Amino acid sequence: MTVRELRDKQAQFPDQTTIVVYWENLDQQKFFTVDDLTVPKGTMQRDAHGKPGFKFGGSGPAPCVFINVSPNE
Repeated sequence: MTVRELRDKQAQFPDQTTIVVYWENLDQQKFFTVDDLTVPKGTMQRDAHGKPGFKFGGSGPAPCVFINVSPNE
């Protein structure tokens, strides 16, 4: 999802609506609250199995925005 797509989606809701991140895997459900958005320095990369990852550090900002979350437990 791009920043524009996220803005367009969130514009459909009242300004004071809380954003919650939801994750489900098999019989587990997890909820997270959004703490911050950041653009860290580093590069996107994939591991040996093709799974996306990120290597922190380097000379420039990442070409992506990180959504920092906390568990809602």
